[in-house]
Amino acid sequence: MGTSTPKPQALEFPSSLKIGVTKRRTELRILLYEFLRFNLGGLARIGCNQFLYWDSRAPNSWVAPDAFVCFGAPDERFDSWKAWERGAPEVAVEVVDPVDIPVAWAAASPEPTWEQKLESYRQVGVAELLRFEPDAANAPLRAWERVGDQLVERISSGCCVHSPSLRGFWLALPDPELGLTLRLSRDEHGTRLFPTPTEGSSLRVELTEERVRELRAELSRRSS
Repeated sequence: MGTSTPKPQALEFPSSLKIGVTKRRTELRILLYEFLRFNLGGLARIGCNQFLYWDSRAPNSWVAPDAFVCFGAPDERFDSWKAWERGAPEVAVEVVDPVDIPVAWAAASPEPTWEQKLESYRQVGVAELLRFEPDAANAPLRAWERVGDQLVERISSGCCVHSPSLRGFWLALPDPELGLTLRLSRDEHGTRLFPTPTEGSSLRVELTEERVRELRAELSRRSS
């Protein structure tokens, strides 16, 4: 009797994994998600710690940004994000807390270094990557921008970074309860913040469909 050929196994792309994070990072992540979704949810999908996959042949090809923004459709619920199906987000944000303790990582691999994460975001295809490290007093904010096929770090003051994709400025601002927080503002002085839902819709910043089309055209020019 001949032996039967085994059926190929379908690849699994998990949507969750145990990774220990501090309460501070959780609170900073919630704040970030709230104001991004409140202000941009009508025009963009907003991710918050979901797995972001970029290679359909490799289930371990993922990163889990604390937030990401992908324009083109209103926000919706999703368990994970596959870039080959949904496209690459324009913006990804990483909140760095050295106290975080990884309980497990894909395939029992060690916690990736920042250089490895940077390479992952390059392969994902994000246009902008922001790193926020509240304990880095001199330069809590660092930003990378896509130039061709590379992510190139931009020179900044360390506490204020321009975001071409979001038409605003990332700011590291003190909060009486949370300490140094990450906020987004229409101006570099923080007088026109993207508000959270509890801060009131009277301050809400709107992006028009026309401005989104302009944004996509600008991103296309920068990546060509």
